[in-house]
Amino acid sequence: MDTALLPADPFAANILARLAQDMTGPASAAARVEMVTVGNGGILGLEAPLREAAMFLALTADLGPEPLRVAARLMSPGPVRDLEPLIFAGWSEAGTVLPLHVPVADPATELVGPFRIRLELTGPQGVLNDTEVRQSVTGVLLSGRLGRLMALLDAETVALRRHARAVGAARHIATAEGNALDRHGGDLGVARLRTRPTLAADGTVSTVDQPEADADYRRRLALYRSVAFPRRAQYDARLGPLGPVADMGFAGALHLLENANPFSVAVSLVSVDADETKARARRQAFVDYLRKWVLVDAGGALPPERRLSSEDRAGLEALIARLQARVTLTAPDAAMAPDLARGLDRLAGLLEALGIAEKPQLLRALDPDGDPRHAMGLGIAIAPLAAATIAAVHQAVQTGANVADPATRATFRALEPPAAPGDDPTGAWILRACGFRTVHPSAAGELFLSHLGTGALAIAGQTLLHPGAAGGAATQDFAASFVPAAGAASSAVLAGAQARAAERLPGVTVSADPAPPLAAANAPDAAASLRLRAAGLPVIDDWQPIRDALAALPADAWTLLALPADTATALANGDDAAWRTLGELGADLRRAGAAAAVPLFSPGTAALLVSTVALPVAGANLTGKASTMYRWFLSPVDKSAGTPSANGEVPARLTRATGTATQMVARGVGLYAVVVLGYQRLGGTDPYEVRVEAGDGDLLSFAQYEMLMNMLALRNPAGIEINTWPIRRFHVAADDGALTPLDPSAARTWRRFHRPRRAGSPAPETSHG
Repeated sequence: MDTALLPADPFAANILARLAQDMTGPASAAARVEMVTVGNGGILGLEAPLREAAMFLALTADLGPEPLRVAARLMSPGPVRDLEPLIFAGWSEAGTVLPLHVPVADPATELVGPFRIRLELTGPQGVLNDTEVRQSVTGVLLSGRLGRLMALLDAETVALRRHARAVGAARHIATAEGNALDRHGGDLGVARLRTRPTLAADGTVSTVDQPEADADYRRRLALYRSVAFPRRAQYDARLGPLGPVADMGFAGALHLLENANPFSVAVSLVSVDADETKARARRQAFVDYLRKWVLVDAGGALPPERRLSSEDRAGLEALIARLQARVTLTAPDAAMAPDLARGLDRLAGLLEALGIAEKPQLLRALDPDGDPRHAMGLGIAIAPLAAATIAAVHQAVQTGANVADPATRATFRALEPPAAPGDDPTGAWILRACGFRTVHPSAAGELFLSHLGTGALAIAGQTLLHPGAAGGAATQDFAASFVPAAGAASSAVLAGAQARAAERLPGVTVSADPAPPLAAANAPDAAASLRLRAAGLPVIDDWQPIRDALAALPADAWTLLALPADTATALANGDDAAWRTLGELGADLRRAGAAAAVPLFSPGTAALLVSTVALPVAGANLTGKASTMYRWFLSPVDKSAGTPSANGEVPARLTRATGTATQMVARGVGLYAVVVLGYQRLGGTDPYEVRVEAGDGDLLSFAQYEMLMNMLALRNPAGIEINTWPIRRFHVAADDGALTPLDPSAARTWRRFHRPRRAGSPAPETSHG
C-alpha cells in the first residue's frame, strides 16, 4: 500500500492535543488545554486560579529503550512535599502525557488555586540540566471536568502506542534488547555469553562470571544476520548463476516457489428438530432473518425495518434499482449477499459502459431447499456470457476503451484478459474483475458465482434432521468433493494432469475402460526397472494391492492415461528418447498437483495410472502428499444449538474432523452450519510452504546437494516448511551421473556446515546430519 495515501496521524500519543482539537462548540469550555514551559530550576506551575485544573507532563521527543524518571516536589501552597514520581517507560512516544499533579478543587467554586512544582529528571546518562529538561518535557495544563474524564479514557492509548513501538524495536537486532535480543540469538543459533575470559600477567587464562552486555551481543549477532536471513532477492541471487551452488559447477536453474494454492470453503445449513416440518420451520426462520437484515433482494425492496443510515439506505435502494433495470431476473428468489449484488451490478455496468447489448441473466440466488451453496444467499447462478460478449470485452481492453463512470472505470482497469478470448470460454477473467472469487461452470449449464473462495467444493447430505425418540440421536453422513466443471469428467487436479500430459506427449488419452489394462498389468523386466528408477517412477512387482485399492476409491480420485502406441513400442525397445519423455511426463504430472503416477505395462500397451491420493507400494511418489485435503467444522447458528444439556453434553458433534466424509450426531434441536475447508494442490505451493524446484533434467551432484541443503537451513522461519521433495526425488545424481531418487535416510545424510553449540556443551559430532 502507498503510505502516502494513508491518513495522517498528527497527534500520535499526544492525547491532550487531540482532546483540544476535538472539543468544539460548547464542549470547548469544558476542556481547555494549555502548554506550560518548564522554567529555570525545573519549575512549572499554575499562576492563577483555574476551574478543575490538573497539571500533566508531556514528552517532547521519542524515547529509546531506556526510561526517563521524573522526581517532582510541590513547593507551594502549603508545606513542601514530594509528589508521586513519574516514569516515562522506554520506547514512549513524543507527546506521551502522564498526570503530574491533580489537586482537589474547591467544592464551592470548583477552582484550583495557584501552585508551583520543581522537577528533577534522570535519564540514561544521569540527572538532566535545565536545557536538557526543557528539551525533554513540557507541562500541559488541563482544565474542566470533561477534560479530566476524557484524559482518563484516552490514557490507554499512550500505553498501546508505546508497546507497539517496543514490539517493532524487538524485531530488529539494532534496537532489540534483553530477552528480545536473546530470541534473535536463538534464531541464529548464537547464544549470549555468560562469562568472559581474563588474562593474568603470568599468561594464565581464566574466566569470570559476567553476562554479555546488549551492545556486545548485538555486535556478534550482526556477523550472522545478513547471511542467515537475506531478503528474497538476495536469496534468489544465492541460488542463481552467481551463487555458491553454481560456483561448484551446477549449470542448471534453482527456484523458490511461494505461489500458494487457495483454500475453498463450503457451508451446509442443517436444521434439527422434533420432526421434518419443525426442522424446516426452524431453518426458514433463520432464512427470514437473513432476508430481513442481511440480504439484498434484487427483485424486491429493502425491508423498511432494516436499521440503516439514510445514506446507506439510499445507496442500497439505488443498487436494487440498477439491478432491476440492467439484469434479467429470472430467478424465483433474487435475494443474495450484498457483495454478490454489488458484483452483479459491476458486471452489468461494465457491459453497458462498453456498449454491449447482453444483460446478465440471474438464474438462481437464495434457495434454502435446493443446492446447499444457495441456502444462505452466498452464491448465485447466471447464464454463461455469450462468446461474442467475451470477445467484445477483450477487444475493448486491447483498444483501451474510454469508460466515463469512475466506479466502472476501476472495474475495467482491473480486467486481466488472456491472450485470446477463446483461452477462457467462461469469461472468468471478466467476472473476477467484478468481485467474484469463485467462477464455476455447473453441469446445469449455469455459471455458479460467489464472492467467497468456494471453488468447486460442495457438501452432500440431508439438511433436515430429527432425533426421533426421547433421548435418541439424529445421525447424518456428509461428504465433501470438488465437483468437476461442466464438460469435465474428473477433478481439477486430474483435468490439469491430463492437459499437461497431452501437451508433453500428443496422443495421450484417458482410458475409457481401465479394467482390462489393469488386469493385464505385469511386473517390468530388470532393464525397465532400472530405467523406471532413473526416471523417479515406482516399480510395481505385484499389481493386486493397487487393483484392490482402486476399487475402493471414488471415480474422481484416479485415472488411467493411455500412451500412444508408438511410444509404448519405443519404451519396450528401450529407446532412450521415449524413456526420457516418460520421466518428463512424470515431472509434468507432479507440477500439476497429482500425488502419484505409476507406469503400467502390458503386452503391446503402456499407460500411466495417475492418482490424487497415495497408492499401495507406490505411495504419493510425485509430491509426497495427497492432492486434496478436507477439514470439517460444526458451528451453532441459533441459541438452541449452542446450549449444552444439563449434564454438559453438547447438542451436536462431528465424528471426524478430517477426510472426505464425516458424520453429524445431534441429540438436541438447533440450527447448525456444517463447514468444510477444502484444499486442492493445483501446482502451487501449500500455505506456509516454500518449495525448491530445479529445471527439467537439471541434476545436482551430491556435493552440490549438500551445499544447497546447508543454504536452505539458514532460511528456516518457524512454522514455514521448506519443501525439498522435488529436489530429493528428481534432481540428485549419483557419482556416476545417473539420477538417483534419495530415500529418507539418504536425503538426511549431509554434513551441516554450521552447527553452533552453547558454552559448556559437548562439541558437535562430526558424523553426517
